[in-house]
Amino acid sequence: MNNKELKIRTIKKSDWKTYKEIRLRSLKDSPEAFCNTYEYARKESDQQWQDRCRIKSDQKALPLLAEVDGLVCGVAWGVIHRPEDTTANVYQMWVSPDARGLGLGRALLDSIVNWSRDQGMETVTLGVNTTNISAIALYQSMGFEVSDETEPMREDSDDRVQTMILTF
Repeated sequence: MNNKELKIRTIKKSDWKTYKEIRLRSLKDSPEAFCNTYEYARKESDQQWQDRCRIKSDQKALPLLAEVDGLVCGVAWGVIHRPEDTTANVYQMWVSPDARGLGLGRALLDSIVNWSRDQGMETVTLGVNTTNISAIALYQSMGFEVSDETEPMREDSDDRVQTMILTF
């Protein structure tokens, strides 16, 4: 695939600086894609970033980084909030503009979908800005369906978030 080495890997606690960098890049590049803002996230302490990358044994989360030729250029998190849940959630899905079109978004999402299935989940949900046509097309190509639910992105934004659902 374009002779580039593509890799999806799990974020380890020692990756907190890398995670912080990619998350801040994503918020700066695509502010309309996330409920959190770059301004808010950049003020968080190093300890908060470290804590995010320290998955506790009672948590079910799959934090992922995407790499091209060893360079981190994408991120996504799969999360199951409670042990009794039957739905996994996708958060923070983003691929750097210079790495788009290489299949990293699909690879990140495939990893989370497969993990969710292995965890016994019945559905996977995610939220996407209603104007992000390329992301919606990717999600639909993987079997996600648009729900009737939309909500405001943030108080300071006119953008809307659309819930999409994949049912196994």
